[in-house]
Amino acid sequence: MARVSKKAREALLEAGIDVLLADAVSGLERLLSRDQLAKREGSPSRYTAYRAFDSAATIVEEIALWINTTGRGGFDDVLRQLRDSYREQTVGRRSLKELVDTLKYMLKLNLQHQFSSPGTPAGWVIQSAALTSSPQWQGKKPDDKQTEVGQRIIEIRKEFYDGMTERLAETLGMAMSQLGRRPKKGITKEDLVILMHSLTDGLALRLFIDPNAIDLDLAADAIYQVAWNLTEPGPDVDDRRPTDETSAGLFDRIVDESIRQWKRVPTPTLIEVADACELELDVVSIWFKNLGDLADSAVRSLIATQGINFESAIGPEHALDIIGGFLGFLIETAKANPNLFQTVQQALPVSTTAVLHELADSIGDCLARLTRTRNPEETARRLVEGALSGDANIVHALIDAVGY
Repeated sequence: MARVSKKAREALLEAGIDVLLADAVSGLERLLSRDQLAKREGSPSRYTAYRAFDSAATIVEEIALWINTTGRGGFDDVLRQLRDSYREQTVGRRSLKELVDTLKYMLKLNLQHQFSSPGTPAGWVIQSAALTSSPQWQGKKPDDKQTEVGQRIIEIRKEFYDGMTERLAETLGMAMSQLGRRPKKGITKEDLVILMHSLTDGLALRLFIDPNAIDLDLAADAIYQVAWNLTEPGPDVDDRRPTDETSAGLFDRIVDESIRQWKRVPTPTLIEVADACELELDVVSIWFKNLGDLADSAVRSLIATQGINFESAIGPEHALDIIGGFLGFLIETAKANPNLFQTVQQALPVSTTAVLHELADSIGDCLARLTRTRNPEETARRLVEGALSGDANIVHALIDAVGY
């Protein structure tokens, strides 16, 4: 190799960086040209390649779409494995430590999957080439033609991330329900998913470079800690719960005390709960007009069922597994709080839709869309009643009879 001056070598290296920043999309187009695709072993002929695609830019965009589907990118496989883990590890295992261990296992499983999914490296190669086309990039941008293709790649990637975030937010919501947690004020489940996914991406990239950089169990624990420290005890959704921090604290105090009261007596009164909280009845009545309202919020704080979409949480083919697992959790919760659940089943007046009705409606809607059940609403009602009665055999028999 001929010797050149240090200054000349550095100038060439800087030129190389400029090429990467300005022409990465063009490089992709050359790499993925119709001629190059036709040369791959097992590929159709060059003639077919030219008939299939009108330009290299079209190939780049279509491959970006192909990679960034939940199936090709490996996301559906991850959810299937999460479903299997959920079913195997949560049925009959209700201690906080076991639930936390299950969630960490699922996070580790997701991280491990990054190293076997073709969508991970292929997606990052295409995404990296488009980064300088992003509006967020403050440096010099590629020419207009490359920027147009690059922005389309980014748009495709964003659509993939948005869909993944929506489905994972539902799954995270179910996990949080079992842990009795909700996002802190000003934070959504989607925010948590984005933060957890970003940390997963960063860890995966580092481990691709140095497989021994960090232990996977420690990595999974770090992802879990992000979610745990940005959540707090309580149900995910309760329309009665106020938004300001001081009032929310009083609300939670009343609900928690009511649960303790129901463990001691069959039917506590609002006055008894107020006295136990050392509050005036007028304060309790701000949020709970009657005992039915208080019982409803107490149940929500225990099972956090409102708004769960069983279909999007894991995928339509696994909805019945998730319904069965969740009803198993409802059985155990009702057994641990018999007085409270007996009160709720008395159909006392409530100022909102009753939580158990919402659960039955959600299950019934899922059954109507995904199964051939003749009476999905009635089946859903019987499933919830079976769970509240503590009869797991009824629940399992009904689910087995539904089928797809």
